[in-house]
Amino acid sequence: PGLEVSKQAAADHRLAFDLDALPGAVHRVSVLLALPTGVGGPVRFGAVAAPFVAVTGLDGLEVASYTLTGLDTESAVVALELYRRQGAWKVRAVGQGYAGGLAELLTDQGLPEARQLAGSINEAVAQGLARSVAAPPPRTPDTDRSRQAAASAPGPEQPYAGPGTAAGAVPPQQTP
Repeated sequence: PGLEVSKQAAADHRLAFDLDALPGAVHRVSVLLALPTGVGGPVRFGAVAAPFVAVTGLDGLEVASYTLTGLDTESAVVALELYRRQGAWKVRAVGQGYAGGLAELLTDQGLPEARQLAGSINEAVAQGLARSVAAPPPRTPDTDRSRQAAASAPGPEQPYAGPGTAAGAVPPQQTP
C-alpha cells in the first residue's frame, strides 16, 4: 500500500507515493534507479544523460529536485530517500551508485535473496508488468518558481508539509 508504479515506468521514471497510506512501521522509502538488463539498452549510467530526480506534490509542483552526477560504471543507484522523522516526511538526495547492478544494490540494502529479487524485478520490467497511475499535470513556466521555492526552503530540520506544499519542504542534501 502507498506505492504505485506506472506501466510506463521504464520510460517515464515516475512513481506515485501516498505517504499517509504507508504502515506506521515504515520510516524510509528508498527510490532506486536501475538500468534494465538484457534489453539492448545502456549498461551503465555513464553512457546516458545524468538522471534528474524531482519530488512533486499532487499539484505537480516540485518541492525538491537534483541531478545525479558522477555516475560512470554504475548500472543501479539509490537516487533519494523519503524518510519519516518525528512524524514528518522528509527527502534526502543520496546518489549512491552500484557497478554490480541491482543485485549489488539490494544486497547492500540488506534484502534477503537479493540476487533472486533482482532477477524477478528485471524479468517483470522486461515483461512490462506494472499497475498504471494517472500522468502528472503538464509542466508550466511556474515550474522554475517552484524549483526556486524548494531550493530556498528552510534547513534540514524543517518537515515536508505534505503533497503539493513547497512551504517547509526540505531540499535534498548530498551525503558524503
